[in-house]
Amino acid sequence: MEKIGLTTNLPVGRRLNKTSVAKWLSDPLYLGRFWWGKGKERTIRNGIHEQLIDHATWQKVQEVLKRKNANKKRKHDHIFPFKETLTCGECGRSVTAYRQKVKHVYYTCTKYKRKCTQEPVNETLLNNCMLSFLPCLEISDKGIEYVVTALKQSLDQKRATSDKVYENMVKERTTLKNRLDRMYEDRLDGKVPEDTYNTKYQQWTLRLETIDQQMQQHDKADNNYYDFGIKILELAKNAQTLYNMAEPEEKKELLHYLLTNSTLKDKKPNFRLKKPFKHIAERAQNDNRTSWQGWKESNPRWSLWRRMYYHYTTPLYLKEAVSRFF
Repeated sequence: MEKIGLTTNLPVGRRLNKTSVAKWLSDPLYLGRFWWGKGKERTIRNGIHEQLIDHATWQKVQEVLKRKNANKKRKHDHIFPFKETLTCGECGRSVTAYRQKVKHVYYTCTKYKRKCTQEPVNETLLNNCMLSFLPCLEISDKGIEYVVTALKQSLDQKRATSDKVYENMVKERTTLKNRLDRMYEDRLDGKVPEDTYNTKYQQWTLRLETIDQQMQQHDKADNNYYDFGIKILELAKNAQTLYNMAEPEEKKELLHYLLTNSTLKDKKPNFRLKKPFKHIAERAQNDNRTSWQGWKESNPRWSLWRRMYYHYTTPLYLKEAVSRFF
């Protein structure tokens, strides 16, 4: 950028830094969009300015940036599996970790602007508690048979319902393509004003891009529907073994996918499972057909597995995660 003269407007003596460039590369502005709102309510909205790059190129850049950030995290010598997983059960502050005498790791409340009475907890104690907690996810062979049957039923129902949504997207995409072609011809014949053509062209091309993205997500989800459900079961059933054999970095990753809103108080952790593992633990206690195949066995549309699948394949992060463990 400096060689081709794109930095001439910078103050004298100042050069580009990696942080600024990374921020620019993450900006959806070049997609014809912009950030709206702050914090958790922050979303990306369509703008009226010209799109400079295609979505596929922008997405590839984001994946590269994520890999770079992941590599930076791996360079740290000390990895604390329970850090960022637990919060203080007394004051609600974050739980941090520190190493003492090289071998010993302790977790304690940050006590930031709080008079918290919690004492440090040895990581060995937390590991033992986790190993005692994970058997709640174990599924019997009979339970797995019930779930496989439910998955097959749910897949059949999916083909009869959600695939219709895909067909509607194909129809809408074809309609928009035809409209663009006809409008282009009308523009050449002078039947459509230039401003009208530009407005409609941008509106319809943005919609086409959105449809293409949705169709790609649908294809990925459809190809992995059955396989995803089986791998979730495998991860749940083998969670204790995987955790016991894992390195600290792998333990941290596994805890990230299993737990949510977990707390630590009086040296006792209160582990809480994410969906779908929460549902698996609840149904493993009963271990019968009704608990595994859903509330209404005759209607697989209400199956736990159908709802679980679409809840987690929208971001697709869990499907990719479970594949790393097998």
